[in-house]
Amino acid sequence: IDEPEDDGNVLPVAMKMKWVDAVNYCKLRNSVIFAPATRSEVVRAMESAHKFEWDALWTGYSGSLKDYYFYDLERNVLPFWSPLWSPFQPDYNFNWNTNENDGCVGITKFYSGFSDYPCSKKLPFVCKELRTN
Repeated sequence: IDEPEDDGNVLPVAMKMKWVDAVNYCKLRNSVIFAPATRSEVVRAMESAHKFEWDALWTGYSGSLKDYYFYDLERNVLPFWSPLWSPFQPDYNFNWNTNENDGCVGITKFYSGFSDYPCSKKLPFVCKELRTN
């Protein structure tokens, strides 16, 4: 996948999907699920989604309890000490209802920051267009 340029359009998707389905949805539309790397990009994702009701949005970050890191689709690390995390996050809670850990990252509206969720949770998301030269 080509690296999206910083000025790519962000496209909010109001449909709630599991994380992997959101990734595939964006990919089928020549875009990637948006993985904000700065506070201004988090705000940009939130502002693009203001048109619909939401408490959290998927981002392009996921990880596993095995390596204790979250990565975007290009394998860029989202560090635990990033100021983009909401308070007390990431927590890698184990969800007994779904039998899985919080392995995917969303933006919470309340804190305007990242939180980890089970990847099976259905959330809206934002795609970022890929630029072709």
